[in-house]
Formats: sequence, structure tokens, C-alpha cells
Amino acid sequence: MNQTKLVDCRLIEFRKIALEDGVLTSITGGLEIPFEIKRTFFLTDMIQQASRGNHANIQNQVVLIALKGEFEAILHDGESHKSFILNDSASGLLIREGIWRELKNFSKDAICVVLCSEIYDPADYINDFEAFLEIKNQ
Repeated sequence: MNQTKLVDCRLIEFRKIALEDGVLTSITGGLEIPFEIKRTFFLTDMIQQASRGNHANIQNQVVLIALKGEFEAILHDGESHKSFILNDSASGLLIREGIWRELKNFSKDAICVVLCSEIYDPADYINDFEAFLEIKNQ
């Protein structure tokens, strides 16, 4: 696993176009999203006490978008952690490979969209935080 750090993760602003009847937000893989989007999934109807993620990926990078509502993303790089509150559909949080993430504090109406650089592969997941720390600190 590479030695990505929290500074490699960032909020990405998407292009918003104000129209007479609403707002159009544009997201393009390879432009705003720094990878080709190979998989997309959604988290909906989450209870506030839910905790999702709780893993790191070896290769997969993701962008989290709060399409509606709000949730918290806590990232850890093996040395330090940082929390992000996502509540604006015009921005997304880029999480690089090798970064642990936990999603929690979902508002009742939260919809989280996850854009992935890779197709799902269970072998790409580190699901144990202690194992993650050992790998990162080798």
C-alpha cells in the first residue's frame, strides 16, 4: 500500500450552473474527479447511529458526495485523523487509496453518493483498523 496521507485527500468543487428553474451540477470523471469512474453506489435511509465505511482500500479511490442531507466522514492516514462534514451536493470529498474512512452522524434525509475508481473487489479492502495501522507504519 502506498504512503498516502491526509493532505492527499481534499474537497472537490463541482461546476454549478444557475438556471431559471433550478441548478445544474456537472461532474466529469477525469476532470473534476481525478479518475475514471468505474463504479457508483448510494447510501440512503441511514439511521443516525449508523457507522459505514470502517475500512481502507489498497487501490480504490473514492469521492463521497452528500447529494442530500448531511453526514460526517472521518479519515485516518495511520498517523493522524481529520473530520469532514459533507452537506453540499456541489462538492465531494476525494479519499485516496490507503486512507481509512468512517462515515457517521447521518441526517435523516441523507443521501451519500460514492464514485469509485475501481470495480468492487473484496481483496482490495482492509477491514481491521489495527491491521491497517500495521500496514501503514511498516
